[in-house]
Amino acid sequence: MKYIKKINFILFILLFIIFIGCNKKNEYLSYKIEDEQLIVIIDDVEYNVGEIEYNSNDLKIIDAFDFYKAIYPDYIGTKDQFKTDVIKHRLYYGEALLTVTFNIDETIKEESFYRGDFLSFPIVSLKEYNLLGWFYNGEEVDENFIVIDDMNIKAVLEKYVNISVSVEGKGSAKLDKTKTFKGDVVKVTYNAEFGYKMTNVIYNGESITLSSEDTFVIKDDNDVDLKVVFEEEELSMPIMNIELPISLESVGKVDYVKAKMSISNTDEKYEFSDLEFLFRGRGNWSWAKEKKGYRIKFDSKQNLFGNCKSKHWAIIASYTDITLNRNKMSFEMANVLDNIYYVTSCVNLEVFVNGEYRGVYSLVELPKAEKDKMNIDESYDYVDTGYIIELDAYAITDWQHKPTNAVEGIDYFKIDGVKYPFSVKSPDPDDLVSEEMFREQVKYVSNYFTKMFEAVFNHDLNEFKKYADVDSFVDMYLLDEIIKSTDVGWQSFYFVKEKEGKVYLTAPWDLEFSCGLNRGDQTYKGMYVSEWFDKNLDTKTASELFINLMQIPEFKELAKSRLSEVKNKLIECVNKTLDEALLYEDSYNRNYERFKILGTKLNVESAEIYKLKTWKEHVEYLRRWTINRINWLDENIN
Repeated sequence: MKYIKKINFILFILLFIIFIGCNKKNEYLSYKIEDEQLIVIIDDVEYNVGEIEYNSNDLKIIDAFDFYKAIYPDYIGTKDQFKTDVIKHRLYYGEALLTVTFNIDETIKEESFYRGDFLSFPIVSLKEYNLLGWFYNGEEVDENFIVIDDMNIKAVLEKYVNISVSVEGKGSAKLDKTKTFKGDVVKVTYNAEFGYKMTNVIYNGESITLSSEDTFVIKDDNDVDLKVVFEEEELSMPIMNIELPISLESVGKVDYVKAKMSISNTDEKYEFSDLEFLFRGRGNWSWAKEKKGYRIKFDSKQNLFGNCKSKHWAIIASYTDITLNRNKMSFEMANVLDNIYYVTSCVNLEVFVNGEYRGVYSLVELPKAEKDKMNIDESYDYVDTGYIIELDAYAITDWQHKPTNAVEGIDYFKIDGVKYPFSVKSPDPDDLVSEEMFREQVKYVSNYFTKMFEAVFNHDLNEFKKYADVDSFVDMYLLDEIIKSTDVGWQSFYFVKEKEGKVYLTAPWDLEFSCGLNRGDQTYKGMYVSEWFDKNLDTKTASELFINLMQIPEFKELAKSRLSEVKNKLIECVNKTLDEALLYEDSYNRNYERFKILGTKLNVESAEIYKLKTWKEHVEYLRRWTINRINWLDENIN
């Protein structure tokens, strides 16, 4: 008991001394034991606390280190460290006060820690550097490191790299980061304005090549000045620029709008500026699409691109044909099948309206009675004059099943055995002089067509020859069979009857729904216009004409012989047309930058087609399909 009281007294004195020391700046505490006396030393001044009594068996205090540990059990130093701390006067209120030196970019910061403290770091706020870590004797240390002695710790820094981006030419560019480090990967997002393309990327004055993901690597720790260069793109296709007094979206299908046209980027002899014309929309189902077709009407006949003179033209959108070449290729094949009475010209060009890019269109002349096209010597005062007749499902009701107010016997006539009526296109009913006389003309041509079709339905080729030019029917049949024309028995199927002459098939038209984009069997195999429609009872667009003609052995033999004759020319025509299209790949790709429809199902096309990823893949599909189709028909037409 006496011993415990003595210890408590010593602790009280010691705490009192420590309290005094706590109020004296920079005073350090140590002690020693002499002759069983505890001597406390503060700033080299000794204080005799008194005699120590202890029971060595209970407390095992055998020297000053053990005694100090008994008073300050949190001290974690070894006995040797304790001696050093005493010698260096580093024992501060029961702990070893150590110095940690931090080296930060040639700046020295010293901070004090007690032995056993966890290491803490000074705040580093260097704008141009990033702190990678703290290192002691070559090894990285963190907040879990315990201070056991004086230490020298170095900050390892990384210099920030600042990146700026600018553009030259017409376009925009941005980076996914503007501050980073050497070796980091930076992504560039850029957009060229229409008519421009990205041609170069300059890194601190030197050209670099971006990766396939449009990224580059920071070469060193120098700041980066990146420049993205856009240069004017050479437009390879002819350009049609249309100036309207209103927006294109305000143009309808009924009323014409006055406009001006310029043609450029082609042979100088075909270029012109500010030619006045009338402009309106065209199309039925296609009018509801984002990219629409339009009609062009001049006051006088114009020779566009040297093909023919005409007042009446159209620019066809071909929205659902990703190749934008099914019409053109089919027209070129029709020229090879040269018994077809007339084939429109077709020039693909890039269209601008009021300065805004509107895509690639096909410029064609409309099937009208004109000297350079179908010179049929039409007259309003003679029944056996020249006629243009269209098989026309929309003669009586339009594509939305609304009445057209057409008058039977003037605007159209019907034939038994043919599902749809025939529209009179020329002479034009809108320009008739005498209704009575015009009705006589329609009656005459209706009777003529009735006799012609009766011969077909009776499978009498000799009788059919009295009314029709068989060779033109053979060639038109081959064209529609090769491409699997969907609308052959529906509409846009034209006949010409020459003055005091026979009937010819003419002006193949609206052929984008073909070559795998047709309804029904979309493979390159199988008889289609003459068999598939008939066997599948698909009367919507079945051609009663071709179904019955191909049941006449003599006609079938003519078709077989003609295909054998022109097969190689047709294949050559397909390759030539599509090879020429590939020369304008940039123009076609630009169309699909404007209209984001690649990979989209647009009508009845199969997944094999609409899942193709690029315009070029669509072109090569069309090439393979058509050539395979020609070869298959040559082997199987019987």
